[in-house]
Amino acid sequence: MVTHYGDDLDNRLSLYALKLAGYISQDAVIGRTSAGCPVAGKLNVDVGDKRCSEPVIFFNDGTVVIDHHFNSYSNTLEILRDKLGLDIPPHVIDVADTYAERRVSPLDYRSVLSLARYMDDETLWRLANDGRLLDTLDNMDLETYGLQDAACKQKSVIEKAISKIKSSVVDGVVFVDEFVPAGSQVAYELGYDMYVSYQERQDGKATFAITVRPGKCLPIEALRFGLELRRRYGSGVYINPELTMVIAGGPKNPDFVVPVSKDDLRRMIKEVSAGRKVMVSVAG
Repeated sequence: MVTHYGDDLDNRLSLYALKLAGYISQDAVIGRTSAGCPVAGKLNVDVGDKRCSEPVIFFNDGTVVIDHHFNSYSNTLEILRDKLGLDIPPHVIDVADTYAERRVSPLDYRSVLSLARYMDDETLWRLANDGRLLDTLDNMDLETYGLQDAACKQKSVIEKAISKIKSSVVDGVVFVDEFVPAGSQVAYELGYDMYVSYQERQDGKATFAITVRPGKCLPIEALRFGLELRRRYGSGVYINPELTMVIAGGPKNPDFVVPVSKDDLRRMIKEVSAGRKVMVSVAG
């Protein structure tokens, strides 16, 4: 069985549901693959590509894909409920990979979503069953779930993210040169509309992400930048249908890199800034 790199609520609890139902053993070794790259001959959970217009697809080579990204399902958990008859908490289907997650402030270090990375799957499933995925945990909750130390760690993570973001603003755009946990969400909460993250890897190549606040679209200059890179280097440069992000590599596709430098991204940001000034001038 295979899932994507970079865990989230959907793939974590989908795998846990399959274990509870006996489809895979509790100690099963779960393989990893890049987002959008199903592994031939394996059961791929929450890993699909454009061929996967149906929620469950069987290929002739033995590959099976259970995925929601290219069909009408909200998440893979919903597919497991409807197609395999698994007992899935309704609350998690309402939350995982949906806009509901964005109702929780990323600055809230006591929220279940902020602390999920520190929890085992059993605890996360229990909170989903109790309808508490969007809750903020009080002191008694933290003690009950053994999350006091985790809350302290997460508070420090958020404080460091705020400091890094505030010191990394270029022409009104946040531009960080390292991975910042929940960085884009923290930036939006602080009032910034655009977030650029860059991590240099090897041989002058790098991974990067350009994202904008939900409800906004990428500036044309950023979109043009992404489209040109995708033309050169293929579908590993991901542009989502909503035109809110351009991503090359990153947590869900860690092996993909492109020959992009900090200066390339800075030039793109300058173009975005110049475009804004033109729009303000025309509007005035």
